[in-house]
Amino acid sequence: MKFILTSELNKLAKKLRFLGFNSTVCRSLSSHITVRLAITEERVLLTRSVKLFKDKRQFKRFLVVDSDPIKQLEAVFKEYKLCSENIFTICPECNHNLHPITVDKIAIELPPKVLANYSEFKVCRNCGHYYWKGTHYDRTIEHAQQMMELYD
Repeated sequence: MKFILTSELNKLAKKLRFLGFNSTVCRSLSSHITVRLAITEERVLLTRSVKLFKDKRQFKRFLVVDSDPIKQLEAVFKEYKLCSENIFTICPECNHNLHPITVDKIAIELPPKVLANYSEFKVCRNCGHYYWKGTHYDRTIEHAQQMMELYD
């Protein structure tokens, strides 16, 4: 499932990406263009805008009512019965795919503590961010599993 989110849901977009869901954020696009992208790219529109949610055109949409990104994520999981099978495959920052990279190629750019504790790394070839399965990863996996069990 692919999503398109309005700009006030940027934190939710990052969480969805981390869980493996392609999630585009529309920054400074008109509501007309945002809806058109949702239709042409077959994305579900996530928004907090009631006006945009009530648009007359036929497309999938979900009104996000909570302001807390964790509760927003839970609501989306519940509504669409999501299953996170592609965790840690999309860059949370720019929505591009992550690729494995060997430690010898990036060792100089990582903190010694990270090098001492982790051996698997990924890189986003678009924005250049590096990722590893640290404590944030473990917490996210646990939370995703809880949501899938609750809303399955």
